Amino acid sequence: MTDWTVDEAIALTRKEEKDNIARLREFVRIESVSMTPARADDVMRASEWLAHELRRIGFEHVRIHETEGHPIVTADWLNAGSDVPTVLIYGHVDVQPVEPVSEWTVPPFDITERDDRLYGRGSTDDKGQLLMHLVALDALMRNGGGRLPCNFKLVVDAEEEIGSPSLLGWMKSNPELVTADFAVVSDSPMYDYNMPSIACSLRGIANLEVELRSADGDVHAGQFGGAIANAARSLSRILAALHDADGCVTVPGFYDGVPSIAREERERFACLPFDENAWMASVGALGAEGEAGFSTLERTWVRPTLEINGLFSGHIAEGTKAIVPAVATAKLSCRLVAGQDPEALQNKVAEHIAALAPANVRCMVKRLSVVPPAAIDHRSAAVQLAASSLAQAFATEVFLVRDGGAIPAVAHLKDHFSMDTLLMGFGCPDENKHGPDEWLAMLHFRKGIEALIAYWPALARTGAQ
Repeated sequence: MTDWTVDEAIALTRKEEKDNIARLREFVRIESVSMTPARADDVMRASEWLAHELRRIGFEHVRIHETEGHPIVTADWLNAGSDVPTVLIYGHVDVQPVEPVSEWTVPPFDITERDDRLYGRGSTDDKGQLLMHLVALDALMRNGGGRLPCNFKLVVDAEEEIGSPSLLGWMKSNPELVTADFAVVSDSPMYDYNMPSIACSLRGIANLEVELRSADGDVHAGQFGGAIANAARSLSRILAALHDADGCVTVPGFYDGVPSIAREERERFACLPFDENAWMASVGALGAEGEAGFSTLERTWVRPTLEINGLFSGHIAEGTKAIVPAVATAKLSCRLVAGQDPEALQNKVAEHIAALAPANVRCMVKRLSVVPPAAIDHRSAAVQLAASSLAQAFATEVFLVRDGGAIPAVAHLKDHFSMDTLLMGFGCPDENKHGPDEWLAMLHFRKGIEALIAYWPALARTGAQ
């Protein structure tokens, strides 16, 4: 096996850091918002940019696969032999919308270097973290005389931000491009700034949209106000009734299948260095709220939730308009934990909302996307080696945590291919990944690359098992 000199590969990436930031700038400048149909060409351009970069590094069989939605990019390098692991790297090129643009202090689709941070949409979610893998593999490839220490497959999605609706069907049709010993995903934050972590679970998600209609159209408030149903008021009452005074969700059966938190895990959470006041202040929150009887970490990691994501009704432009709104709409999302069925829970919420609707309004509930929860075995050799590589790069303790987010690919790989995923993210909890001024810490961009460079040769030395 080729002797990959980790220090030399790391020195190479440090020398080329400005070039790598320039690559990230090129990537971020492509406005690949998968949620916006008008951006479909930009999503394809981002996929093409990635395919070109993979070919430049030396990956083989680089392809852009068309789907019913946005494309999927695949590539591989499988020349390391059968005595070392084959690893699947998953990431995504699509990004969230940038609205409201007025709240950005930097150009959204560019990289701005400020205060040791790299600002821009996709800088951390997920273009920056995906590029970190490519930079590390590029350095190892050149340091190893055109070879890599492990076998690699890459699957890069362009629909992750809209729930990856095409991914599972494509995976089932192309199992040879997916199957590996395990997967690695870097699309999540570390525990805190300069506090690396590995996540051992993800919550699932169930999305819904509710629309109430009380009349054929908005009517004059002076002539009809107080005499017909106000759709906005009716919907507000329904939404307020979805939680009780203790912050518990009132939907019948919502907590069915939710496991209790083991005492050992609660104690482990309590020992983590967590400053709740600082955590709240990092996003400008004025205080904690949530399900009674649980800590903030427990609420965000291992308890299910129901959130109102959007609320629309009546006159929302500047000035006043004396109307009774005829239509009110809300977007809802539920976060799920292991033991809950996303579709079953989605049906329970929809049925409960319909039951709460008064007789003088028409209620329509749309069942939107779902993602199952996922659990990862933190005792595996792959995870333990990753922890060692992170500890070496960041020169600090590595935390095993849970992640409150959802990544469809992780659940699909576990449920349909029996593959575990190493969740090794390099963002920060307050990185604004779906909001204005999204950023990636320059330290994490540098140290994350170095951790990955150290990880792959160490993994190869363990052999195929």
